[in-house]
Amino acid sequence: MSGPVVVATGISRRFGRLQALDRVDLHIGRGEIVGYVGPNGSGKTTTMRALLGLVRLDAGELHILGRDVATEFAAIGPHLGAVFDQHALHPDLTVRETLDLYARLFGMGSDRRRRVDEVIATMGLGERSGMRAKTLSKGLQQRLAFGRAIVHSPALLLLDEPFDGIDTETHRHLRGLLRSLARDGTSIFLTSHDLHEVDQLATRVVILDRGRVVAAGTPAELKRGVGGPGVLLVFQESVTVEQIAAALDGVAGPRDIDLAPDGLKATVRLSAVPVDAVAARLFAAGLRVRQFQPLESTLEDAYFSHLEEVR
Repeated sequence: MSGPVVVATGISRRFGRLQALDRVDLHIGRGEIVGYVGPNGSGKTTTMRALLGLVRLDAGELHILGRDVATEFAAIGPHLGAVFDQHALHPDLTVRETLDLYARLFGMGSDRRRRVDEVIATMGLGERSGMRAKTLSKGLQQRLAFGRAIVHSPALLLLDEPFDGIDTETHRHLRGLLRSLARDGTSIFLTSHDLHEVDQLATRVVILDRGRVVAAGTPAELKRGVGGPGVLLVFQESVTVEQIAAALDGVAGPRDIDLAPDGLKATVRLSAVPVDAVAARLFAAGLRVRQFQPLESTLEDAYFSHLEEVR
């Protein structure tokens, strides 16, 4: 398929007095990793449930692979894979039995055994293929949950907090897997509170609040919207915010000064001004700087900045 994998136009859903989704637009292209972030109660789970055909929308249209989720989900479902923080594996099935069962459920035929072997190897579960799910560590169970979700080579992979509570090695393995899947054309919808992980993985990020999209763009675009870069300053002697502000008076852009209680460390957020100019002004004012470290805006900075704008 050459068009978008997901197209949501003005989708809305209310639960009693709660407007869970309010005219949300969402597009996911082929091979795109979309990070979908927001506070608890912002509508992330409702969107996920809508994509899985589990929520009837009050308004708007939702299409996956060119088909209407409301009327054609039976044709859409076989092309979806999903991983949740609660993966609900069958405790008494082995790794191989689990993958074989889901390959059968998705209608795989003669190449089923080859694909199961391939997924076991991809997920690093070769030595544990005969172990029951209940005997695996949490990290290995999550690897199995990912394997179950991709055994049928879905066009769209839906991930809800997939990295919660897993070990560093598994985390790194799954990150590499998602990048590889995206390169091969799988579209990925990722909800997570881990903004650093979203920044590392997502090709585009959507920020949601109270059921509405408040910002969307690539991580770089969202971070540029926060303002210029910043600097971390460590002083040899305690200083005040007033002293820093006076030293930078006339420089086009100290946007924000955050000073530690002891007066020895400060973060200065800039607005389109070279960090060298800040260093020169501070030294000229006689402020003894022991450490000067340029900082870039983070996705977390962008996230909170956009939320503050709408509240």
